[in-house]
Amino acid sequence: MGCSIDLYKIKYSKIIDRFARKFPQIKLDIEMFEKILNSFGNKIGDEYVILWQEKYDDCNAFCELSNFVDKYYKLEDSLDIFLDIGDIITTYGNCDSVAENLGIDLYPDDWLGED
Repeated sequence: MGCSIDLYKIKYSKIIDRFARKFPQIKLDIEMFEKILNSFGNKIGDEYVILWQEKYDDCNAFCELSNFVDKYYKLEDSLDIFLDIGDIITTYGNCDSVAENLGIDLYPDDWLGED
């Protein structure tokens, strides 16, 4: 049985801005918040990249980030912010479906060396 894993990207500044606006009751120490974010994902340029595994447990970086943020800042549902502003950048396809979508014939008549 397989497991679906998605890669999300989020504008780094958008995360900070959204948290500051949605939770004005917390004094967001940007340096600490960035350390927290980078403990669960990675900043690449001006994007934040984090994995989402379909299983909600200690292997899902996306959910664990939200869990940590909720506990540390005494919040609820910070996951919604990440989901609202994140973009899934992974796509799934098998060899045949990608070839079909691209209009490529991977199996020409002579692909087995037959005439």
